[in-house]
This record gives sequence, C-alpha cells and structure tokens, in this order.
Amino acid sequence: MSVNPNRCIGAMAMAVLCVIVLLQLLFATECYQSGGGIFRGGRKLELLNRNPADADLNTNVMRSVLVHRDDLRTSTSSRSRSERFLDAVKRSRIRVTELEKKLRTSREEQVQAARSLEGQVSAGSGEYVLQISLGTPPQQFSAIVDTGSDLCWVQCAPCARCFEQPDPLFIPLASSSYSNASCTDSLCDALPRPTCSMRNTCTYSYSYGDGSNTRGDFAFETVTLNGSTLARIGFGCGHNQEGTFAGADGLIGLGQGPLSLPSQLNSSFTHIFSYCLVDQSTTGTFSPITFGNAAENSRASFTPLLQNEDNPSYYYVGVESISVGNRRVPTPPSAFRIDANGVGGVILDSGTTITYWRLAAFIPILAELRRQISYPEADPTPYGLNLCYDISSVSASSLTLPSMTVHLTNVDFEIPVSNLWVLVDNFGETVCTAMSTSDQFSIIGNVQQQNNLIVTDVANSRVGFLATDCSTL
Repeated sequence: MSVNPNRCIGAMAMAVLCVIVLLQLLFATECYQSGGGIFRGGRKLELLNRNPADADLNTNVMRSVLVHRDDLRTSTSSRSRSERFLDAVKRSRIRVTELEKKLRTSREEQVQAARSLEGQVSAGSGEYVLQISLGTPPQQFSAIVDTGSDLCWVQCAPCARCFEQPDPLFIPLASSSYSNASCTDSLCDALPRPTCSMRNTCTYSYSYGDGSNTRGDFAFETVTLNGSTLARIGFGCGHNQEGTFAGADGLIGLGQGPLSLPSQLNSSFTHIFSYCLVDQSTTGTFSPITFGNAAENSRASFTPLLQNEDNPSYYYVGVESISVGNRRVPTPPSAFRIDANGVGGVILDSGTTITYWRLAAFIPILAELRRQISYPEADPTPYGLNLCYDISSVSASSLTLPSMTVHLTNVDFEIPVSNLWVLVDNFGETVCTAMSTSDQFSIIGNVQQQNNLIVTDVANSRVGFLATDCSTL
C-alpha cells in the first residue's frame, strides 16, 4: 500500500497534538467534542505509544489498518458527519433485521438453510475495509471486514458476472503461488455447499442474508498485509457475483469458523486478533488491526468469550448489568442471556454501527436516561433512533449528558459520552443516543467501541478491552 508523505507528516502532527491534549485532560474535567458539540464527562484514555515490533509478546505479529467505508468513497465526501452517521444507522438496521430473520427459524430449518446460506447478514453492511494483497507478485485489494462471517474472497478474472469495484480483478494466471483446492481438502469440506469440478477441484457458492452471493473456485494463495507475507491461505476466487458489497473488492471474514482469516492464521498467530477503532469524526486517521499476540494486548482486561451453537461465527460476551451515569439500571438477568433456542445474548460486532439492546434491557435504560436528563425531548423518528433531545438553547460549555457502563463478567466496559451521544443535524441542535432495540439479541456496535483496544483471543476463549486513544497505536 503506497503512503503519502504529507499524510504521514499530518498524522504525526495529529498524534503529538493528541498527546498534549490528553495530558492536559489528566488535570482537568474531561470534555469530548462531537461534530461541533462538546460533551462533558467520560473516562481517562491510556496512551499506548507502541514500542518497535520486537516488543511484541512473540515475533509472529502482523499489523495493518482498517479504513472506514466512508473514507473510501468520493460520493460521501460532500456529506456531513451527521448525514454519514444516519446512513450507517440505516445499514445497521438492515444488518440486524437480517440476523433476526435467521434466529427466528427453528434449528431444523437452520440446518437446511446452512446448506445454501452461510453469511447471515447483508454483505454490503460492513463498515470497515482492509487493504490486503494476494498472489506472487502481490495484487492489491480493498475488502470489507466482517466479524459475522467466515469466508474470505475477492472477484477474479475471468468473470462471468461481477460488480463494479475500485481495483482490477484478481488474475490467478498472473500469480505463481495460486493453486486450486482439492475436493478432499478440509477447508473445502468446511464450506456450506462445496461442489467438485470435473478437474477434481473445489468450487463454492456462498450467499448472504440480503440475497447477495459469490460463486467460484476455492483456492490457496499467498496473502500480504502491510509487508508481512503468509503462504497458503484459503480464499474464494469469485467468478460470478450478485450484489454491490459496499463498493469494495471482496470480503474478509473475521468470524470464528475455520474459513475465517484469524482461524487460518491460528498456527502462526495463536488465534488472536485485535483492533482499535478511531473516532469517526477524525479524518485522515486509520484504525489499527493486529493479528497475533501484540505487546499492547497484555494491558487489556478480559471477559470470557461465550458460545452460541446456533450462531457460532459471532463473538458473544456475558453482560451482568448496565449503569447509566453512576446508577445501576434494574434489568432482568434474562435480558442478556442466550436461551435454549439460541436467542438472546450480547454480540460484539464491528460491522454494526450503533448498539442494540433487547427490549427487556432497553426500556429501563431509556427510563434511566430520561430520569437523568432535563432537556426537552426531540422527535427521534426522522433519525431512525429512539431518544433525542433538543439542545438548541444549551451552550456547549454547559451541555451535560450521562455516560454508560456495561458490566461484563470481570470487566467494566465504559461507554463515554462521546460514544453514547451523537449530533444528528447539521446545526448542532439535536443530539440522540446511539442505541436502538432488537427483538432477538443485543449488539455492542462500533461507535461504542471507538477508542477501545478490542482483543479477540479465541485460543483462550476471551475478549479483552482497554480504553485508549486509538490514533496513537
């Protein structure tokens, strides 16, 4: 991936400025600015100025960056931050609705559906893109990352039906390291609906909840991420696609299944990956993603990773209770549990923008927010949200809103004011909570994950959290 020297200089200057500001915040009341409005209250962020690579806990650490989809598309450059946020809210609702449909089916129906349907959510609903190269010599692509699906794939030449993408198609014949997988390979068997070609090579058909799909050859190829190279990674070489896939070149599955990139890196990178999402109001700054046991991971606090047999790719965490401000919200324990039918639980998902709570939790959360806020409510309907306030008569210096804490098993995950409230108009007069409700499960979305190092340690069945300024990593 080419690097613009001016961008590097700008990023270094921004990082220095962030250090100065954060040091000042250690001796003063913390404030957060979001789209022109200043939100008081919050948490202290640790500064993780990374040491060189030899400081990592083992030498097998591969680092790269995630780019928000809005930063890739020129069509969104003229839209304000609030407009882009509301577009993302709509995409999140589609994503959640599709997963709810899947969970409404019986277990027998799910088994039947799994033969033709693997990705449960919209293939175009991912919010972050990873720059990745395939082949020898490397061919570069931008692919959506999705913690809710497993298969990695890009569009390949020749292509019978392909959507428009920003980069040239992958050309297998131009790569000396490309090889088709055999029908007897274990990864071919892990596909939801593998078939065998006349040449005894593995072919696939992989569908998503919105009707998008990809079909082609399942193959092995050398993958390059930010200069680090890995041989023999299984991926789909798509020759026939339906859908738009967010205008990217393909998709990288980060789920728990055997086909996902973290699972395939298990032998070299101990099945650990971490990411740290920068504030979306920050422009020109990328979000770091790391595969392997990086040095900064050791400072995270860990909660057990829970399993849902009916939804095995997703990352579930155990929530015990929730606090708004300093007040514990009275919620029934069943609001956060996975029941015998695989319904419920709390998913950690980078592809969903806002947080969704099941109704049993959401109603008392809203009641407590209303109890603590005295500003006049605004109609949330135009924004697709549930609780908004008119702050047109409130000065920035006096605006006060509560934060939230999600009490996980062994970890208190703090959601500061800047991650809980979002200005939704271009005049800075309406602020809404970045949460909504879901029937079948709860999701902690990527806005609430901003400026947190999230460590997914599948090898030890745990997820780590560390509040930090992600722009300094």
